[in-house]
Amino acid sequence: MLNSYCINRYSKTLSGSQEEIAVFMDMTALLTELLTRIDSGNGSPEEIQLALDAIYSVLSVQPSNFHRHQPFWNFFNSELIPSMLCLIQTSGETAAPKTSILHRSLHRKESKKPQRINIFAVADSPRSFYQVCEQVIRLLAQVPDAQDVWVEFLRTILLTPPATKRTETLKLLKRLLTNQHRLTELLELMASDSSVWPILIECIEECAKCENEVAVEAVRSINSLLESINMLIERPEVLEEFSDLFYTKICEKNANIEAEEENRITEAIHKASSGSAHPPKTSSIDEESKSVDNFLEKLRKELPRWIELTTKNHVDQNIQQFAARIVHENATADENNASESQFLNCDAIYLTTYSVLSFCLRFREKNRITEAIHKASSGSSHLPKTSSIDEESKSVDNFLEKLRKELPRWIELTTKNHVDQNIQQFAARIVHENATADENNTSESQFLNCDAIYLTTYSVLSFCLRFRESTISKEWLLEQVKGAGCMAYVDTKWLAVVQARVLNENILDEVQIPLHCALIDLIEDYDGYNKRLLSKDVRKEEPSNSTDIKDETDNSTDMKTIAFQTWSKRLIRSCWRTITEILTRFPLKVSKKSSHEKTIVDGTEASLESMRTLCTTLLNFKLDKEVLWLYEKLGEHVTDLEELREFIVKNADSKKVFPMTRLDALGMDLLLDNAIQCGTLSNACWKYVVRGIQYATELERYLFRITKNSNTGYDVAEKGLRELLENFGQNELPVPIVGKILDELMLKIDCLLDTAVKTLNLNSICSFLAIMVSSNEDILKYSDSQIDRALESCNIIQRISRLVVGSSTRPLVHRMKIWCTTKEHFVELTREKFPEEVSKRAISSLHDCIKALLQKETPGFCFNQILFNAFQNVLCVEVCKPETQEHVVAILSTFIQECPEMIGSGWKPLLGAVKAVRISTEIVEGEPKISHTNQAVLHFFKSYIELEKPEILMATLPEFFQCLINYLQTQDSNLEDQEVCETAFAFVLQIQGILLKYFEEDVPAQEHLIKRIREREKAHLFVEEAYMQKVEHSFMPLLAKTLVEAPQFGVFPSQLDNTSKKPFPYFPWHNMNDRQMAICELILNMVEQLSSLVVTCIPQLHQKLLFDLSQFVSTIKTTALGMPFGVYSLCTIILPTLQKWVQREKYGFLSSIEVKNTSIRNLKQATGAFTELIADYIKEFSGKAF
Repeated sequence: MLNSYCINRYSKTLSGSQEEIAVFMDMTALLTELLTRIDSGNGSPEEIQLALDAIYSVLSVQPSNFHRHQPFWNFFNSELIPSMLCLIQTSGETAAPKTSILHRSLHRKESKKPQRINIFAVADSPRSFYQVCEQVIRLLAQVPDAQDVWVEFLRTILLTPPATKRTETLKLLKRLLTNQHRLTELLELMASDSSVWPILIECIEECAKCENEVAVEAVRSINSLLESINMLIERPEVLEEFSDLFYTKICEKNANIEAEEENRITEAIHKASSGSAHPPKTSSIDEESKSVDNFLEKLRKELPRWIELTTKNHVDQNIQQFAARIVHENATADENNASESQFLNCDAIYLTTYSVLSFCLRFREKNRITEAIHKASSGSSHLPKTSSIDEESKSVDNFLEKLRKELPRWIELTTKNHVDQNIQQFAARIVHENATADENNTSESQFLNCDAIYLTTYSVLSFCLRFRESTISKEWLLEQVKGAGCMAYVDTKWLAVVQARVLNENILDEVQIPLHCALIDLIEDYDGYNKRLLSKDVRKEEPSNSTDIKDETDNSTDMKTIAFQTWSKRLIRSCWRTITEILTRFPLKVSKKSSHEKTIVDGTEASLESMRTLCTTLLNFKLDKEVLWLYEKLGEHVTDLEELREFIVKNADSKKVFPMTRLDALGMDLLLDNAIQCGTLSNACWKYVVRGIQYATELERYLFRITKNSNTGYDVAEKGLRELLENFGQNELPVPIVGKILDELMLKIDCLLDTAVKTLNLNSICSFLAIMVSSNEDILKYSDSQIDRALESCNIIQRISRLVVGSSTRPLVHRMKIWCTTKEHFVELTREKFPEEVSKRAISSLHDCIKALLQKETPGFCFNQILFNAFQNVLCVEVCKPETQEHVVAILSTFIQECPEMIGSGWKPLLGAVKAVRISTEIVEGEPKISHTNQAVLHFFKSYIELEKPEILMATLPEFFQCLINYLQTQDSNLEDQEVCETAFAFVLQIQGILLKYFEEDVPAQEHLIKRIREREKAHLFVEEAYMQKVEHSFMPLLAKTLVEAPQFGVFPSQLDNTSKKPFPYFPWHNMNDRQMAICELILNMVEQLSSLVVTCIPQLHQKLLFDLSQFVSTIKTTALGMPFGVYSLCTIILPTLQKWVQREKYGFLSSIEVKNTSIRNLKQATGAFTELIADYIKEFSGKAF
């Protein structure tokens, strides 16, 4: 009623009018009367409360210009505020005993000083009092010069009452923080006076240490404080309401704090470097520079005289005298200048002189040697090995120069994948150019593949774009290049030169790089330096006319937001210890004993809610250490995995349900909701995220096992977890609700994995995977043997596989490092010591991951090689089970059938894996003649032969033929071996037909095959030349050495020596094109393998092999290859093999008589077969030069 009366009075007046002055006078009189009643102390507590409510009603309608009416302002400032301060101060005092001297003295003065009433004596009085205080604060905020009064008033009402009676104080604080206008005014005051923030925190901290009811309000108050900060950060438009003076003050505070930190660091560095507790004077550096210059100048003058001396002792004496003179001159100068001496004795100068002379002379010698090397190398076509450093320097300079030229073009690209593809092409070009230059210069190549250049490019860009904010070392560079999960071949000396160049030179100095582009985003995703989520490709839009004004506004808003964030971040850090004490006041997991105490449960729930708000605050400020603290508390107390596992062990045979409360569910919800952001900010948080995932998974599986029911019909969109728990108290939740909660948590986990793949940067997702791998290893290796952990391990393997498969769309460098993180773990799990279901799941995951990561390679790269190398590692283990071998070979067959053109560099390890499969020699009754493993291998051979892509077959036939020959080389006569060998030999016949067919068709040429046949030519010519020299020197001396070099018979003896050398005939393929030469190399390779196989194949296959080889060589003369090619195969491959066989028989390299007899019989058959073949060729070749 009083409030309405005051509002009506003010509504009928105008600002500055006589009516308004009259209203102010009436209000002053009314407040004076009310304050007199309170100060009299004669009223009852109810009357005092009524008077306070009346004062609140009057103050609540006062306009913002109240201070312009001087009588009202005088009353407000000199009477009302002191009265309120006195009231709160006396209310907090303890009354003196009636029998004390103090009580008697107060009783005598009762007429002079009225008795004060305690506002905390009645329950509602504090609420009325703090309502008045809230209006006083509102009005003080409108007075420009009342800052000191406001701060003192705030300190008194917050800190003077006993902490146990501050319930209403905390409620007032929450009202100030949740009201946007009051919050703005309070922050303006904080910016002007640094003592306001400690007042607020101290008030809340003292309350948190009291009894539970007050502590609960303290936790809620800190939550309100954090929510208000979050609101201002998330709503930048609210920051526009602050005055410019506010931003000026906080910017000054930020600058002052930064300057103090820099000074503190500088002082620490000076203190550490000087080794003294006393900091040097400001002029010390200049004085030391002058002293050093003087020392070096005099040393330079003395050197010519010392050079003339003839004995070492004489020189040493002169150096001692020189040191004594320097010290004496410095001491005299210091006395005259009243400054401290730079040196204490002659020993320092003496030793320093020797050190300087030693270094300078060594440096001169080094320069002289370098000049001599350059001089010697410039006059020779072959560079010595000592020039390797210069070659590496040139190579690095060439690499960095081309990288600098490519950057402007990369900056213009709009998508990250496009930039990554350009980096791959850049690496391929660098390698190709270096290989070409090395061939021309006949020097060794600095690189063997493109992967090293590709990864080095990323590392260099990462360091340079960070503007040298991080450190770079050779070890870091090696880890980035060689530890990235690929076959990176690079010299460490070359990387050391790259490191030196990048540290000493700013290679991006002349390149204008914008703040936002696809290249910057790509490098940011690669190194995760700023701890951000994965960036998205943003297309460039055409500029419009209105963007300039908008950009200026946005820049202004951004600057204000940054200034406020910096300031508020420092406020949070300054009281971090207090915040942690408040949030840990109540346990995060309530025990059964405490679950019946409502205040403890309310405090725990308030703590969890405050932690949720705090998590948002820490993410806004990017406080990684603080986020880790938060997740440590949640992981240790909310997800007690050890307690759950112990419960499951004890109740394995019963159907006892694991107790779960509302608070447990809320804690798990908080842990999973913020996992992506917190894990990105601090990678150590992933440990507790994985712990929470395991906790929910094991609890869900245990509950499903005892109830045999899964709530698959639960819809997450219908009702969320927090809404689901609103209708339940703090006791143990019923089983159906626990099932729904676990369904919700499992959906959150699935969403977490899907989001992680799409949003985590490379560093973060690798850390996540590494923690999951480590967790799975702990489960399998160090867990309690009473529980079968196979299912838990399979769940983790499935999640790891899910993350890897989802990363298939990322750039190549991401796929490299992600695969490197998980590959060895998958391979390890396939071993025999682990459960069978774990091994099967690991192999299936390997298949899924490789299939997803497998993409068509840029020429020169070999990431696919490291992908299939995992299968090779699995099969090369000695304890690999037959079932595992069969499974792996079947998977490899699927790759050949589904995507042979994408395997690329993976063909070599793929075929090597099949080659590593062991052929079983054990015959099991009731089993088929050929084991399942060998059947899988034969099916693999069939799948390969059925490929209809000549370019793939020609590129991989040498490795495939070695793999195929491996199944034909055995001395055992086992029935299964015979079946396998005969079936495998059928593929040899098919390969022969394919090669002869390709020779007549237009198939693409393979460069590596042409290189091999060129090397074959060089090797053959070298052997022939060496043999001819040996023959000549052994049997017939040169005529030039036995006869006089004169034309006695019309010709010189040396000319007769030259004519005696028979030139080697031309090679059969000298007139063929590159395509045909590549086929020739494949055929020669096959003939070599079959010739060697004649000696090592099983007896049952020997006759068939001889017949086929001789038939094939005989057939060559009727094909387009021609008769010379068949003759070459006979003379250079087959006959030397027979000769080696004869030597083996001659020197008895056989194990037994039986084997020797069989070998001799086979040798006779081979000799007869090929002798007949030679006779046929001689008949055909009669009269021909070749």
